[in-house]
Parts: sequence; structure tokens; C-alpha cells
Amino acid sequence: MQIMPEHRAVVVGVDGSPNSLAALHRAAREATERHARLDVVRVVNTGTMPRPLRTAKEWLRLRDLVAHAIPHTQHLTTRLKIVDGRPGEALAKAAEHAELLVIGAR
Repeated sequence: MQIMPEHRAVVVGVDGSPNSLAALHRAAREATERHARLDVVRVVNTGTMPRPLRTAKEWLRLRDLVAHAIPHTQHLTTRLKIVDGRPGEALAKAAEHAELLVIGAR
């Protein structure tokens, strides 16, 4: 299956750690160079907290992390996503149709 330019995406997993923020910077550069959308994914395990409340809280945290990490002048189309599950599986699924998945080292 060929990816059409309007559907091009670079996916990055961000958990707030220094390595994930470095991955975010790299993914932003890659998305700019590829003229692709940047999909920033935060994987959470909802556990005992009600899912809608946890998701909203995590989305706001992710929005703030991205706003501070990526210069406003970069003009990226960015999509923030909160997904539930185990990080490796969730990120692989989120990047299923992406050109590139960028993750930080642990």
C-alpha cells in the first residue's frame, strides 16, 4: 500500500522523560523534512482512575510538553493522542501506517 502525501505521518512516543523529549525534537525535524504530520502519542495505563478523567489530564500534560518543546515557528501539523495499553504494543499500533516511529532510549 502506497502512502499518499496527505496521509504522511511521523509518530513519536512521549512520556515526559528527557529521552522522550529528545525523541520529540528528532521526530519534529523528521516531520518537517518529510512534509508529514507529527503524531505525538502518550501511552497510559488507566488503572483505577476513571478513563475519561485520566485521558483528559494526560492530554493536557502532553499538550503542555509539546508546546514547550517545539518552537511555534516550526509550523507542524501536530496531532496529540492518548492511548491505553503497554507502550511497545500501543506505539507499534499507532505507527501502523506512519512513515517513521521515533522513540527515546531507556
